[in-house]
Amino acid sequence: MATKTSAGLLMFRNTASGLQVLLAHPGGPFFARKDEGVWTIPKGVVEPGEDDLLKRARIEFEEELGIKPLGEATALGAVKQKGGKIVHAWAVRGDLPADFEPKSNTFDLEWPPRSGKVQSFPEVDRAAFFSLAEAARKINPAQKEFLGFGKVQSTDAQGNYSLTYYHQDKDANGNPVPQNAFKGRAYNVEQHAAGGGLLDEGPHDERDRA
Repeated sequence: MATKTSAGLLMFRNTASGLQVLLAHPGGPFFARKDEGVWTIPKGVVEPGEDDLLKRARIEFEEELGIKPLGEATALGAVKQKGGKIVHAWAVRGDLPADFEPKSNTFDLEWPPRSGKVQSFPEVDRAAFFSLAEAARKINPAQKEFLGFGKVQSTDAQGNYSLTYYHQDKDANGNPVPQNAFKGRAYNVEQHAAGGGLLDEGPHDERDRA
């Protein structure tokens, strides 16, 4: 069976307390009472022959949340989830409207099992911004790799900061190699610089739907 591939976006914003990232909670009965380790970046399946993965990531973000991501995207690489699915991700700066409620597409599932009744459930039932430390507890364990991008490197006299993303590659001494960088306004540099690392593994998903 061919390996499934998904593409998604990790939206981030700057707040007075530090960097925050947007995660989505999968809808449906399998995840209704689960929290830590099951949240995900908004993403969706790449169809066979589809080669513009960033375009697919933007489409899936809008289909799952009901808003169009407009920011410039920076590649975060790819990870392999426990079920074998490969997930490609990009970071994009953005925010949610104050009155935001997810307007997600749906999927059909026989529920209860063996009941013969098919119900429709939203792909995403919740979405929220989290600090990097909170996100590391909430997110699918394989996707924690994507949270390593928020390292504050420097600020200038005008208060502009530089964020460098560290991914899987390491140098001869075993140190992460910086891949890409974001620039913007500084916030609480000391507080943020202490965070951003990968935390301990949480529980794995029951399903690997999208």
